[in-house]
Parts: sequence; structure tokens; C-alpha cells
Amino acid sequence: MGSNYSIRCCECAGLALVANSWLRRLWVGVLTLAFAVNVLVGDSVITGVASSGPSSRAAALWSLNPLLSPPVPTGLGSEHPIDRFIDAALVTQGLHRAPEAQQRTLIRRVAWDLTGLPPTPGEVETFLSDPSPEAFERMVDRYLVSPAYGERWGRWWLDLARYADTNGQDENKVMANAWRYRDWVIRSFNANQPYDQFVQEQLAGDLLDRKGIPESLVFDRWMATGFLVLGPKMLAEQDKPKLVMDMVDEQIDVVSRAFLGLTMSCARCHDHKFDPISAQDYYAMAGIFRSTKTLENLAFVSKFNERRITGSQRMSVIEAHKSSMNQIQKEYDETVRTANAGLQREWQAVMLRDLPLWMDASRSAATNSLEGRWKQWWQGKSPTPGVRRTFEELAKDAAARESWLAPIRAGNELKAGGVQLASGRVGFSFQADGRNHINRPASPDLEPKQWTLQTWVYVDEFGKEGDARRWLVAKNDNEWAEGHYALLLDGKHPMAYLNIGGGPERVVSLRATKTIQRREWHQLTATYDGTLFCLFVDGAPAGQIEVGKPRVAGSGRFSVGQRPDGYVHFKGRLDEVILSDEVWTAQRVNEAYNSPERVRDWPALLRLDFDHLTDSERREAEWAEAREAVFGADGVLALPKDPKPLYPQAVRDALSQKEQEREALKRQDPGAPEFTLSVEEGTVANLPIHIRGSHLQLAAHPVPRGFPKAIQVSQAPVISESQSGRLELAQWLTRPDHPLTGRVLVNRVWQAHFGNGLVRSSDNFGLRGEVPSHPQLLDWLAHGFVSSGWNIKQLHRQILTSATWRQAGRIHGDPKGFESDPENRWLWHYPRQRLEAEMIRDGVLAVSGRLDRSMGGSLVSWGNDDYTPEDTVSETSRRRTLYLPVVRDRVYDLLTLFDFANPSVGVSRRTPTVVSHQALFWINSPWVKDQAGALATDIRSGEPRPVTQRVSLAYERVLGRLPTEAEQARAVAFLSKPGTTATAPDSADRWLAWCQVLLASSEFQYRD
Repeated sequence: MGSNYSIRCCECAGLALVANSWLRRLWVGVLTLAFAVNVLVGDSVITGVASSGPSSRAAALWSLNPLLSPPVPTGLGSEHPIDRFIDAALVTQGLHRAPEAQQRTLIRRVAWDLTGLPPTPGEVETFLSDPSPEAFERMVDRYLVSPAYGERWGRWWLDLARYADTNGQDENKVMANAWRYRDWVIRSFNANQPYDQFVQEQLAGDLLDRKGIPESLVFDRWMATGFLVLGPKMLAEQDKPKLVMDMVDEQIDVVSRAFLGLTMSCARCHDHKFDPISAQDYYAMAGIFRSTKTLENLAFVSKFNERRITGSQRMSVIEAHKSSMNQIQKEYDETVRTANAGLQREWQAVMLRDLPLWMDASRSAATNSLEGRWKQWWQGKSPTPGVRRTFEELAKDAAARESWLAPIRAGNELKAGGVQLASGRVGFSFQADGRNHINRPASPDLEPKQWTLQTWVYVDEFGKEGDARRWLVAKNDNEWAEGHYALLLDGKHPMAYLNIGGGPERVVSLRATKTIQRREWHQLTATYDGTLFCLFVDGAPAGQIEVGKPRVAGSGRFSVGQRPDGYVHFKGRLDEVILSDEVWTAQRVNEAYNSPERVRDWPALLRLDFDHLTDSERREAEWAEAREAVFGADGVLALPKDPKPLYPQAVRDALSQKEQEREALKRQDPGAPEFTLSVEEGTVANLPIHIRGSHLQLAAHPVPRGFPKAIQVSQAPVISESQSGRLELAQWLTRPDHPLTGRVLVNRVWQAHFGNGLVRSSDNFGLRGEVPSHPQLLDWLAHGFVSSGWNIKQLHRQILTSATWRQAGRIHGDPKGFESDPENRWLWHYPRQRLEAEMIRDGVLAVSGRLDRSMGGSLVSWGNDDYTPEDTVSETSRRRTLYLPVVRDRVYDLLTLFDFANPSVGVSRRTPTVVSHQALFWINSPWVKDQAGALATDIRSGEPRPVTQRVSLAYERVLGRLPTEAEQARAVAFLSKPGTTATAPDSADRWLAWCQVLLASSEFQYRD
């Protein structure tokens, strides 16, 4: 034992120092103060560009000392090495271990610990009926090879991996392929994959040697790297370099906590205040992850990275099927296009020939269906004056009619000054399609302190759910920009935006409850008088809000028909766009709605009416308006939605044949390619230190990619200039002499079995963390774990076969321990532990006979990268909780009630609570009553049996033991007691209530 191992030396010199918690805290406080002084005096005051960090802190930190195998204490009663270490400490405290727990208690404890499920009566009977000395070990081995082992311990790891099926944060997008990482973790635990390989595949599975590796294993390794993609990300962050660095920081945080037990993210802005991690170390690590591709793109709403994992053979089948489908569809569409073109040519010919007759007012009766449609339209109020003038001209001139139809045949569009026009609410309008738009440069005229903004809107296409907002008229790039004001649509709902001073917290929005209709003209108006912000729809008030602050002017452009930041665009028409520095009253807005042509005489800062045309442009515009009125999407002679009945019979027969071929081919669909969350190599680069963590303030020189200097290993790998360094990081972490990786993992497994780790701060092995209660035991276990080939199942066996783990609970422990060690730091009894949320739900389903034990796959039916809809699965599913969707920011209520891990951060330890609403859940939850009813029905079914036998069966299923005589008597008395008709003796309601009490008992919810 080295002399620099200060915490160990203190324990060897006198265990009394760490026996008392206040002395331990005092000791940590002294070290903290000493190191703080060292930072300020020995290394000078930390500045934005930090120093390399004091080596003295590394020397003093116990967790960075070499991993050794201390000798097992001798001369004690137990032969088990763990017990000898524990007993040696107990002796110094004058304490003794509790006796071994009863066999039923032990199997229940093992079952919960290793599988997360209660033992079945059959499993208990198998164990109890085995008379051999190895009965316990055989029982442990049976659970270790159970598929449920991987599910329980996979879920344990997923806490650290901050697993979720949605992104969370600002854009809670669905990560529909996240489940592949989850299933990979389950398979890895069931296969007892060595932990060093487990770590390497998650950090660099895509970079491991592929030579001789089957394609399926390559895909598995890609799935493993989903570990780095799973974290929450601000996908809509518009400062994309910041987004990337925030994501890198999150990756550093989860990797350093999960594998190193250190809080490296504290060094993003400056040297770590306590641990020997410098800002230089941080950016050496950050360069590794910055050189890794975690996002597929950096679009307005960025997307997480995925890789295709469909094999080449199956991909060829998919591509062949897709090609066949495309060919059939192409032939079908070409037939329809040809038939439609034929109909349109026929109708155009009729129009050219018969228009003079149709215009003849003396003809009152229609001679054919086309003429009938024309008459109905012409005699109504639909044609505008320009359209009427056009047709009166065309009726007199056959050559003009031919010229008028020519653009229809050529597919041309009307444009004036480069802007596409269409018929409008008053005259002509602006046709918006995303490509066609108007931008006016910034000017003081567009920044009034009070204003009215109006537009008329005619919608061709509403935005789809999850992507529904369409900007119509906007000042400045987006709603987060200073000085932004806008009229927009949220689906069918009109909206208005106002940003009074910059930043998302300064955005004021109004959304009308009234909806508008497709292909009808509607007036939208917003007003702002410096205090009150109002929205009007079709001349009527649709919402208002008291702002109370003046608007701050912006510096961006004024855009029509285009969201200036280029995300999604409106498709439809806009007319009479007006910006005025007068605040229109409600009466005036209504007047503008009823008489839109009069508004042209009102004063305005900006007016776009799209009617200022030359004579030739006006003539062409009127001709285009007439063409649209006749042949447009809603035109008089437009083809019906289903024109097939108008086709010749031969064409209809050909289409029918193609439809049959297409349906037959659909039935042979091999499915879509499969994808998984995965990282890839990105652009390799070293990063300079970011002063105070800001990507806008960089130090002069980049830091070479690498690892924290204070953590020493032999033969540390050298990072290749052509790769990110993830592979070398994984190799460095799993070096046999790495001082942290083995210690951290062993401590986590110990914590999972005992409720507390030998180091209670299991994700902080730094100075601010706790010191180990049994440092020699921790090192002995960690050294043995690494020497065993990083064998996790062997570590379980080692712990579970010890007398320390097999001892009884507190009530059977040494009476002295209640006073000298109330926290059970020295493990003088087995620590009682509340079941985790998943165990509670799965256990209830298991004992009620309803648990669906099918493994793997996804319950997420939502579209990948869609916005997360409501979770309707978790409430009704009977699968293990592990397979329920984990929706960030909206975790299933039952899980949050029982302290489920926050899926947005790596969680090393859940903190159980005991609160009133948990008790109310057991009493009032319909789900609990439903499961209790299923249990009661199962207990009462089958061959007739005495009530006493049924009571015993219920106790065995729920609590893993037989009832005592007193419990048996109370149950029989309750179930047999006279009552009302609804609660007659031995009724289903009585059994349900009694089974509900068993499920609600503390004994069911805890493992002792």
C-alpha cells in the first residue's frame, strides 16, 4: 500500500476516524480546504484559459491510485473473502453480522435482485426441496441464466445510459429506433459479455476491427454506439456551433460519470475546482466527441444520426421490390396523365368551338354537360369583371381564343416583375409556393411603435400536424428575433406573433379558436398600440393580450409568403398586405373586411395589392385569371377528383389491370430497411479551450485530443490523426490497470445489491464524493473483476454467495448497531430496500398472472422523427416495464410515482421516497384493482379448495411465503364474514379487496 494513499492510510492508522460520519465529513472538509488553497496559491487564480491542473490533487485522490489486490484478512470465521473484509471492519466496531436469512427470504431476495421479478411458488419449491449444500448456489445460477436476468440488469444500465424513446428538450422528437440499443444491452447482459467489450462497443463499436466479423455483429456494434446518441438535444437551437458543443458536453458528462465516476463536465468553463481535471483535459476529450458525427444534419430542427442495419441480401430484395412498384406506378400514372390530357384537349376543343354559343344570352338551355356547367357559373356572381371582359373578347375572336389556351397547353404561369400572380380578393393576388416570395429590406418605416398589420389569405394547403405553422407576413427572421411581428397560420387556426425585446421569453402570441377554410378568402388583422396586442379574423375580434411594454425595433427584412429562416413555407395566395402606423379600431377592421377595396384610400407605411401592372401585364393577368377560372384546380371545366368514369373503356380496363398488379405486389412487400441510432466518424479536429465555456471565445491554440493526464495507465493508446479518438478512448478506459473503470463498475453492482455502494457517491469518485467504507474490499473486488475477464455474472455470484449478503435484516441484527452504526455503513445486517418502479409494476402483473413475458421489439408505433404524441400504450400494455415507451418530459405516471430515473441524465442511483400519494395509488388506482381482481379470479378458479388453501396460495404468490396462523385466521374471517349482497361471504368483491391489501402491503413492496 503506497504512502500516498492517504484515505487508506487513515483507515489503517485508526478505523475510528471513518466510523463516525461527522469525522468523515470533517476529514473530507479538511482535504477540500487544502486543495482549494492549493488551487489558489500553488497554481494561481484560475482564469478563463486554465492551467494544466495541480498534480498534488491527483496524488491525494484515493481513486486514482493504482488498482492493487490487497491480502484477504485471516483468522476470521467465514471462508468467503468478502465476509472476511466485512468482518474485519465489524470487529473494530464491536459489531457482529446478523444470522443468515430464512430460505424463502433468500430466494425472494435473489429473484428480485437478479431478474426483477418475484419467485414463483414452483421456483420456491424447487429451492426448498434441494437438500444439497450447493442448493443456494444452484438457485443463483438458475436465475443468472434466466432471460429475465438481462432484462433486469439491462434496465439497471439504461439508467446510466439515460435511455429514452424520445429526444425531449425543445423538440420532443420520436427516436423510434432507440429500442435497438435497449435490446442490445439486454442481449449483452444475458450473454455475459465481458464488461471491457461492453464499454468498447458503446463508445467505438463502429471502429472495431471487422475482419472475419459477420454482418449481424457489425450491426450490433453500431447499435451499441447509440449510447452516445441517446442524450437530450436542443434540436431547434439556431446557434448550431453551440448545439454541437452542448451535445459534446452531454456526452462527456455521461461517459465520465458512467465509466470514470468523475464529473468532468465541471471543467468546461475552467479547471475543475476540486478534482485533478483541467480545462485542457476537458477539451482534449471534447475534441474526440467533436470529431464524431452524432447529428445527421444541422437543419432548423436538427436530426439525430442513424445508420442502416439491413443486410445486403435483404436490401437487394427491398430495392427490387421498390423498383417493381415504381415501374407499375409509373405506367399507371402515365396512363392517367395521357387520359386526362385527352379529356382536357377534348374540352379545350369544345371551348374553342362553342364559346361564342355559350356566350349567347339567347340560349337558355344547355346542350351538353360542359355548357351546363358554364351556364351555371356564368349566370352566377363568380366571374370577376376582368374575367367577364376576357370572355366577351374571346367570344368574338377565334384567334384570341387559340392564344388564350396556348399557355395552358404549355404549362406556363403568369408572372409580373418576377412574382407569380393569381386572381385575388381585390383584383390580383400574390401566389405563394415557397419559391415565389417577396422580401423588403429593413427600414425605419417598417418599425413603427404602434401598428396594424393586415393580409387576406387563400389557403391551398394547410400544414400537417407536428409541422403545422406557416408564416404569411413577417418582420425579422423568426419569433425569437428582436422586433419580430407576424401573421401566420397554425394549421387552420390564425395566429399573430410579437417579440417585444429579443429572446424566446419575449415572445407574445395570439391564436384564434376560430378556424378558416381551404380555398376561401379570409381576412387576418393584428394591431398593437404599445400596450394591447389584438388579433382579428374576418373582421371580428379573435383574441387579445395585455403586453404592457413597448416593442423594441428589429433589424431584419419584411417577408411575404416565406418564413425568412427558410424552414417551411405557406402555399396559397395573399392579397391586400398592409402595414399602417395607425391602430385600427374593431369597427375599422370590420369595415376593411366588408369593403376591402376602400382600404386602398387609407394611409399605410407599406401596401402590397399586386394590381400596379402595365396594360400588357394587366391584359395577360386577366387572361390568366380567366384560364384559372375555367381550367384551374377549382375551375369550371376542371377535371373531377376521379375522372376515370369519363375515360374510354379500354383505358379503364388497362388501369384496373395495373391496380390488380400493384395490389398483388404490395402483398409481397419485404418491408422497409431498418435503422439504428448510431454515431459515425465526423470531421477530425482538435479544439482550443473555450474561454468560460463559450464557443465564441477561443484560446489561441488547439488542445491535442487525449485523456485526463491525472489518470495514469500503462501503454496508453496514441490517437490517430485520421480518427476521432473514440476507439483509443475505449481502449484507454478498459486497460487492466485503469484505476477507475473496474472500481466504478464493482461499486455500482455492489450498490444494486445492497442499496448503497462501498463508495456511496457512486458517480463521483472525486474529492467531493464520499470515501469508500471498505477501500481494501473495493480494490480486492475490482482487481478480481478485471482479472476474471471483466465477468459481471461472476461478480454477482461472488456477492450473493457471501454471508454478508445472505444475512437477515435489521430486526435480527446486532442491537449495538442501532446506536453505533444506524446507517448500516459496516453492513451488520441486510439493508431493506424498496422495489424499484419497474419491479413494482412487473411484480403486480406477475403475481396476477397477467405479465406478458415476450422479449424485445418496440411498443413505439409513432413515426420516427415525428413530434411525440400522447402515450396510449403504457396504461394498457402487459409487457415488462422495460419495454414501455420512455417519453422524456412525460414519463408514465406509475413510474414517476415510484421514483423512476430521470431519463434526461445518467442516473447512478434512484432515491426512493415514501409519500402519501403512493399509498393512495394502492387504494384507488383502477389498474391495481384490475390486477387484484385477476389475482383473485385465478386463486378462486380450478378445482374446489378450502379457503385456507386459497389464502396460502395467495400468500405464496404475492409474498413468497406461507401465512402465519394469525394471518390465516384473519383472512378466513374476512372472507367468510357475513355482509351485504355485494360483499357476500367468499364473493369476488371480497377476494378482490383482500388481494388488493396483499399487493399494497409493505412486505410486497420491499425486499428484506
